[in-house]
Amino acid sequence: MYKSLKVFLLIMVLMILIVTPDQTVFAKGNKPFTFVWMSDTQYYSLHYPYIFDQMTQWIVDNEREQSLKYVIHTGDVVDHMNNEFEWIQADLAMKKLDQANIPYGVLAGNHDIGHKKLNYKKFGEYFGTERFQQHKQFRGAHKNNEAHYDIIQASGHKFLIVYLGFGWNTDTLTWAQSIIKEHPEHTTILATHRYLQVDGKRSSDGEQLFNELVVPNPSVQLVLSGHFHGTAQRFDRLDDDNDGVNERTVVQILSDYQGYEKGGNGFMRLITFQPLTSSATISTYSPFTKEALIEDADFHHAPMTFSFPIDFK
Repeated sequence: MYKSLKVFLLIMVLMILIVTPDQTVFAKGNKPFTFVWMSDTQYYSLHYPYIFDQMTQWIVDNEREQSLKYVIHTGDVVDHMNNEFEWIQADLAMKKLDQANIPYGVLAGNHDIGHKKLNYKKFGEYFGTERFQQHKQFRGAHKNNEAHYDIIQASGHKFLIVYLGFGWNTDTLTWAQSIIKEHPEHTTILATHRYLQVDGKRSSDGEQLFNELVVPNPSVQLVLSGHFHGTAQRFDRLDDDNDGVNERTVVQILSDYQGYEKGGNGFMRLITFQPLTSSATISTYSPFTKEALIEDADFHHAPMTFSFPIDFK
């Protein structure tokens, strides 16, 4: 009896040692996590830096509780390219993330580079390659952060985030294409400044990005942009293997709250990924007003909370 019990216990211990690691990985892989997304913060930098500070401080304070893994900024960090005060305020706000070691990426909007001037000098001084190159998520840049890419692993899932600043050209697209092709196993997010309009249609340059970067690359599933005052979302189904079945859903989202009171009232998007259900949920929250938006009453009554499918590569 004693020997049988001993053998039984030994078998149980071996089963625990064998089974537990796989179960642990499986559970970890199903754990939800969130990316924070902000855009068009120029009026905070110009008039309301305390709101900008509250936004990034909230991210720092809630990193663990909300499982915040990454922060995306899709441009127009400042309103006037040559106003040093605005760059300093934006730098102070975003530096909170640096100090808390929270990974993030920033791209340039048209206001950051003087619109048609395409002058990246000031943006490069404050948010160029030097600022990010010591961060482990930062993997490479085109020129001085006129475009760059980050890699994030969350709950065991790999994400490639490709940033294209305003005024991109053929060289930029060639660079981005090579980066995406090198990482086919990563769930890819394309972040740019001008892409989707409030009416849900793509801008002319957005259409070019869609045809040249999104359509040819099955890993691209999410496109985030600002610039146009308001919110919108668009879903395109694509047949990647020409079998007559649309396997991939590409979700394209516009978020720009600068038309709200105080330059946006501190609203930003929370993208919560749910690996267990292969989905993601968008919600909208302001650390300044401490409220969540249900719908965008000022801009076409677009829903502020919705879910969409995501393929975790």
